Amino acid sequence: MNKLSSMSIRKQMIILVVLMTVVPLGIIAYSAFKQRSRDVAEARLLVERLTERINNDQQILISSIEQLSNTLCHIRAVQQRDAETVNILLAELLKINPVYANILITDKTGLVWAGAIPPKAPVTYSDRKHFINAVATGKFSSGEYII
Repeated sequence: MNKLSSMSIRKQMIILVVLMTVVPLGIIAYSAFKQRSRDVAEARLLVERLTERINNDQQILISSIEQLSNTLCHIRAVQQRDAETVNILLAELLKINPVYANILITDKTGLVWAGAIPPKAPVTYSDRKHFINAVATGKFSSGEYII
């Protein structure tokens, strides 16, 4: 005689109910784990695409401000350090390009001498990372995001 048939009906029913509960729970848990893995992989891909797009936008923005600064240095009023004329020019440029918070021009020491929104008191950028990098390399150096 087989062991299952020698058990009472009550025990057989309990075993049957446990099996009917455990198997579907296992399937549900396995499906949930697989779905979570797919969701994590999809989220990772989405974040990678988003960061790539942000990086591209930043590179375009940096390139455009570099072109703008190269163009500004060829303007006679900038070369002659005519602060009043340059302030007006920079203010107009800021109106046309609202992506920039401000456009400033400093001398070699980092002292701001012109700006779209000129500072009320003397301001120096000599301690800023982008200014130090620009002076050290002699090349364009982008700033950091500032709140």
